[in-house]
Amino acid sequence: MSTTDADRKIKFMTYNVWSNEHVAVYRRMQAVSDLIARHDPDVILLQEVTPYMKDILRKSPWWRQYYEKCHAPDCFAILLTKFTTGQLGDIIPDVAWLRPLSLPKGLLSVFLYWKCRRLTETAVDAGVEGRLHPMYCDHKLIVSTCLFPGPSQSGIHSKDRLDKADQYLEYIDRRADPNAVLGGDMNWDDDLDGPFPIEGRKGWVDAWCELRGDNGSAGGLTYDSVANPMLRSFKSGRTRPDRFICKLRDFNLDSIEMIGTEAIPGVTYYDDKGNQLPVLPSHHFGLMLTVSPKHD
Repeated sequence: MSTTDADRKIKFMTYNVWSNEHVAVYRRMQAVSDLIARHDPDVILLQEVTPYMKDILRKSPWWRQYYEKCHAPDCFAILLTKFTTGQLGDIIPDVAWLRPLSLPKGLLSVFLYWKCRRLTETAVDAGVEGRLHPMYCDHKLIVSTCLFPGPSQSGIHSKDRLDKADQYLEYIDRRADPNAVLGGDMNWDDDLDGPFPIEGRKGWVDAWCELRGDNGSAGGLTYDSVANPMLRSFKSGRTRPDRFICKLRDFNLDSIEMIGTEAIPGVTYYDDKGNQLPVLPSHHFGLMLTVSPKHD
């Protein structure tokens, strides 16, 4: 059976959607939903998701195309994927698509294995036994998301972030799986924390730096109080807290882009000083990463 290049590509989205429910939360979650529908990612990694925000998102038509794993009970991190595994007649959505992992605290992870397939709207409309769209890939892939502690008035917490990064990368390396994608809000600030600790770890790369050919200083600033006018009354800064850290033996990195960079038309809010400000989907911009299996 032949396949197109588009069939082989896998799209990952990571997005800190901002738990602040006081700033046009319903309209912001509608905008996030529209971004997901537009970009149609295969795997979605969301952080700072409150139960109310999840309720808004799960009413979106696209939600039914995904299997869900989240940090219960507060749902603060959610991992959604279209991928399932095994033969069509043997699919058990809440079991077969996920191999349980003994995870470090704070890491949300799934293990996609065997021949990966992705659900289509046709499959959803027909139930579990509907058609599945084959991804034509026999490779294992660990996908994980996380939310590291950020700087606060009590301290910068750099050691906490470094410890978390080392712990999660070490855990994935110990599994000896050749393909892994770790995406999320690491709250990383190179000026405070130094480089992300992948140096010396075989195969690990920062997807933005690898694809854009810089160290992130020229782009990838997902927290940007200059580019995001909604942040005018919040903490100023231009940093790259959100990242995709990848170890891919059997996949190529294809592209990476920022999303959610435009204001929501017709939606504003007033800050504490009475200034009327535009509203964007979140205080962070999201990231879209596309990879494809290497040709044999």
